[in-house]
Amino acid sequence: MDIKIRNATLSDLPSILDFAKSVGRFLGADEIKTWLQVDPEALFVAEGSPGGKLIGSCCATRLTPELGFMGLYVVLEEYRGRGIGLKLWKTAIEHLGDRNIGVHGDPSNFKKYREKEGFCHVEDYAILYYDCFGGFASTDIILHSDIEVATYFEGYLIGYSKKLCIDTCSFEEHKTHIELSKTKGGSKTTFAEREPMVNVKNFEQFSFNEEQYNVGKISGAEHADESLPSSLTISNSPMHTEHDGISNVEHQLHSNIYIRKGFNEFEDTSLNLMSLNTKNNSKSEEILSAVFAFDKLLHKRDRSLILRQTFSWSSCRSKVALLQGKVIGYACLRHVVTEHWIISPFYADTEDIAEMLLYELLQEFDFSQAPKGIQIRFPDKNIGCKRLVEKFGFRKNATRILTGFTKQCMSIDTSKVYSFHSTVFCSE
Repeated sequence: MDIKIRNATLSDLPSILDFAKSVGRFLGADEIKTWLQVDPEALFVAEGSPGGKLIGSCCATRLTPELGFMGLYVVLEEYRGRGIGLKLWKTAIEHLGDRNIGVHGDPSNFKKYREKEGFCHVEDYAILYYDCFGGFASTDIILHSDIEVATYFEGYLIGYSKKLCIDTCSFEEHKTHIELSKTKGGSKTTFAEREPMVNVKNFEQFSFNEEQYNVGKISGAEHADESLPSSLTISNSPMHTEHDGISNVEHQLHSNIYIRKGFNEFEDTSLNLMSLNTKNNSKSEEILSAVFAFDKLLHKRDRSLILRQTFSWSSCRSKVALLQGKVIGYACLRHVVTEHWIISPFYADTEDIAEMLLYELLQEFDFSQAPKGIQIRFPDKNIGCKRLVEKFGFRKNATRILTGFTKQCMSIDTSKVYSFHSTVFCSE
């Protein structure tokens, strides 16, 4: 069989996601597209001929002029031992040039990277994975009434409060008491009057806060595809309309938030909520700017493009903790191609703040939709994170990942890392 190594295109996503699923990589189509906007030529595939079957992949993301990262290094099992992986690897390495290159790997594979490929600077910590399979039973949650909590869903700011909402209202209470919007004429529309109605069973655990800002989608998506080649352009499809006095944005949020059972990550290859939104979203932008500043201080580089899109990924629900307008932590809960849910990324200044964010994410979640569980992945040096996730019912699994670089280790405060953003595309 002749093998051709080439750059991936959008049409390759189904096969690439299959590769990721086969080796247990916790990512999705939106995530791949986002990182390809950082480096449109980062993802390579091995194509066999005749037939054009994809049999392997490897990504090599140029994160900055000085830093690169390797990941998603996969060859289908029946084609291993033929030198295909080596061709992919060499092509990816050449793409990164003289950058300091980071890589993750399990202990057996990492030994090969260290001994044969020059990844000699090994971080002195491992990445641990913890799972949770049922409703959490954490007690003694520390509440901070002076901390504001913002909630985003698929890029929309749907909640904003100066205190934690610790009571989950029933569906009937929502129908009677929660007013979601006002019509232009001033009359009020209740949840019970919304049509079409979602399944009660799927919706019971979603609680609204009466101090919500109805502000809409993160702006800036109109610039999201500038760095992509035409084969990887993400289409925008405006979807903010008015429906009986209620925004279609709000209608879609409530229709989709708990009915994503078994969805196919690559059925729709466009980022369906990367569309423009003309509604006033100044509060949303104010919070996002503070998130970017917090993240830049932690990672020592600007990741605003990546974060803006992460908050907009399909199924992604995000919580942001702020103190006097300054972000002190944020966390995202999202679905991945392995059918797990994963809390990623998750950063916080202190364990107390992390506890608030984790509580906020989990107390609204319907665990019946996560038969494979919720995962979280963090550096073993973060003892506070280990203590926290065990308090919330997470248990350690067998996965243990090592990190290394070709030149020098990245310096990051691991005490603030409660779950990594990506173990495939970024260096933390």
